[in-house]
Amino acid sequence: METSFYETNKAVSEYLLFHYGDQAEFLLNGIGPTEALGFSRRCGKLHRQFDINRRRALDLGCAVGGSAFAMSQDFDEVVGLVTGGGVDQRIG
Repeated sequence: METSFYETNKAVSEYLLFHYGDQAEFLLNGIGPTEALGFSRRCGKLHRQFDINRRRALDLGCAVGGSAFAMSQDFDEVVGLVTGGGVDQRIG
């Protein structure tokens, strides 16, 4: 069975860096564009601007779970669903 690119060590490592990495890991001597840094965390906190019930949250297409992890700070339960290589997985 052929491995999907998204399941390779390279891709998973990059996704983990993008979702959980520190600014220092992206920028050389602190120099460079910063607009996209922390994107998954910011997405996971967008709900804060709305008055909603925070018992459960669902993150569809969560990759390695950066947004789901950020939501877990405010929700009682967060479920992240990811599809890859034809296999559905539950992260939560």
